[in-house]
Amino acid sequence: MKPYKEYKDSGVPWIGKIPKDWGVKKLKYIFKINMGQSPDVDKCNNEKMGIPFLQGKKDFGIISPIATTYCTEPKKNSFSK
Repeated sequence: MKPYKEYKDSGVPWIGKIPKDWGVKKLKYIFKINMGQSPDVDKCNNEKMGIPFLQGKKDFGIISPIATTYCTEPKKNSFSK
């Protein structure tokens, strides 16, 4: 990945510097997260069909989540705010 021309302090110690034109927002201001809404096993896949199904420590890295499982029929249909 190519480096950006200019960086600035993110204001978040563990993130450090970010590209000058970027901003930092908490996920709760971007997405609605439903906890405890596990879909049925037969509705899950790892072929990137449906919406990401993020599962705690398994998918949440230090910087951002990495989806490995997807769901074609979530129990609650709520995506972004």
